[in-house]
Amino acid sequence: MKRIFSLLLALPLLLSACSNDDSEATIATISFERQAQLLPDGSADINLQVTGLDAASTQEYIINLQFSGTATADDYELSSDHFVVGGSNPVTSIKITTKNFGTDSKNLIITLVPPKGFMLGTNASTTVTLGAQEQIIYDFLSASMELKQTVSPQIELWTMAMQGYDVTEELHIPVVVNTEKSTAVLGEHFEFVGEPEFVFKPGDEDASVTLKCLKVEAGKDKIVLEVDPEARQYAQGDPGQCTITILGSDYYKIDGTWYVDQQPTDKAYFVSWYGLTDADLVGFPAATSADTFTFDTEKNVLTTSLQSDLKNFFGTTCNMTMAGECTVGPYDMGIIQYSIEMIDLDNCNRDFSASSTSSDKNAYVGIRLVEDGGEEMLELYLIDYVSKSFFPDFASYGMYNEQRPTASGSGLYLLFYLKKAK
Repeated sequence: MKRIFSLLLALPLLLSACSNDDSEATIATISFERQAQLLPDGSADINLQVTGLDAASTQEYIINLQFSGTATADDYELSSDHFVVGGSNPVTSIKITTKNFGTDSKNLIITLVPPKGFMLGTNASTTVTLGAQEQIIYDFLSASMELKQTVSPQIELWTMAMQGYDVTEELHIPVVVNTEKSTAVLGEHFEFVGEPEFVFKPGDEDASVTLKCLKVEAGKDKIVLEVDPEARQYAQGDPGQCTITILGSDYYKIDGTWYVDQQPTDKAYFVSWYGLTDADLVGFPAATSADTFTFDTEKNVLTTSLQSDLKNFFGTTCNMTMAGECTVGPYDMGIIQYSIEMIDLDNCNRDFSASSTSSDKNAYVGIRLVEDGGEEMLELYLIDYVSKSFFPDFASYGMYNEQRPTASGSGLYLLFYLKKAK
């Protein structure tokens, strides 16, 4: 009797335990949407199908994955390495992107690992075929450059057959510093202006990235750039790296008095360039060696002593302000553009005339230090004027830029070679 009574007492407990197990048990089934799939555009979504799970369930279940096949982790990228069902943040779709930039097709087999209480459905695994993707070759337009204030190296793209690559969708190509070959330190000697990436838009033939000088230090002046090797879609061409030498701004190297030694863009130059006549060039400045410029970068003052018609542009004294850089084309009909530093002067006549004075006294001039036969020379560019005397028709023809500097184009700026007075 005692034994029967004990069994009767235990029965509700057993029933209760069975009841609890049933309430916690899950009868959901999980399966891949597809047994196999391709990546025709280099990426695709891998979807999980779930049946039998209470839609109101607040419990979160992690569905882990196992990977096998001929593909390795270097050949693909997943937005997640597991699924999540139930709960408030389910993940039932994972994006896979191929990084298989080789010659052979590879496959990736992904298998579901069901959590306790879940059953596997028809497609317990899916096979993803990673077809070999086309690599793109890049090369820098210049293998070496100089960094004064800023510099903007460029790359262009080619197919593996060495045909120009046709950019049909926006590309963001990451650029990195090769620290083994570089001596300059990112963040200390230089920095990137904007994101460190080359951005190609549809139709672009080249793209650039900009670096800014922070500090000049002897022995720590080399920067070697390349496309991030982790971006395996892009293969190095020739040159596949760009070596940049930090020189620092020319502005702080021009102190002293300089005289005009040569005037490459003289009257004969403009007659040849445009087929002009002497009547078109009345008042054209013909500089002489008696024209001198004295720069004081500590006081930021330019003092001029001018005998030629350059006095129709420059005031006797001007306050100077560094004003960044601009790009100019070669005066001799070449094709390679280059950067010059700009100085904003506050006492100029932008009309460049003996009879007309501009209301705006500020004008940019460009400078660039170069070597000529082992001797340092200062190139002085007049790039910001709208002449009211020589070139009288240029304004009406719309040849000047709408934005300053107005005369930075080839065949429009005036260039003078200055030598240091001894």
